[in-house]
Amino acid sequence: IVGATGLVGSNFLALSRTAELPGIAAVVAITRRPVKESLTTGGTNKVSNVTTTDIPASIPPNTKILFSGLGSTKAAAGGFENQYKIDHDLNLAIAKAAKAVGASTYVLVSSTGASVDSRFAYPRMKGELDRDVEAIGFERTIILRPALILGKREDGH
Repeated sequence: IVGATGLVGSNFLALSRTAELPGIAAVVAITRRPVKESLTTGGTNKVSNVTTTDIPASIPPNTKILFSGLGSTKAAAGGFENQYKIDHDLNLAIAKAAKAVGASTYVLVSSTGASVDSRFAYPRMKGELDRDVEAIGFERTIILRPALILGKREDGH
């Protein structure tokens, strides 16, 4: 799981602690800052946290499924160009690294309205990412396109 300290990823991580996950030996949260201890303990599944500044290089060998809830807001990133580097470029690097270590399934949290043809920057960026991840050629690419994501964010953005 990448993006496990964010709103979507932390909820996915919390669910993965206790969900029935046939064939999954371990859940690894790869993050830039540590996840809350409550998200990695007390469940029925082994969950660990790897904190790093190089997320793509930290994807464990033989990863079979990678979930990316990684993303930022324009405000938190310091502008759209920086947001693009995170939401598109870093996500794409992670997807390529996952494929290189043998991942067969890639789950990506995108956005409603994502389209490479959008006149608006954010949905166009998400559409470009969706297209670029699909082009990598995973056995299964699952793109989730939620509408506005509401909830309490730790960073206040």
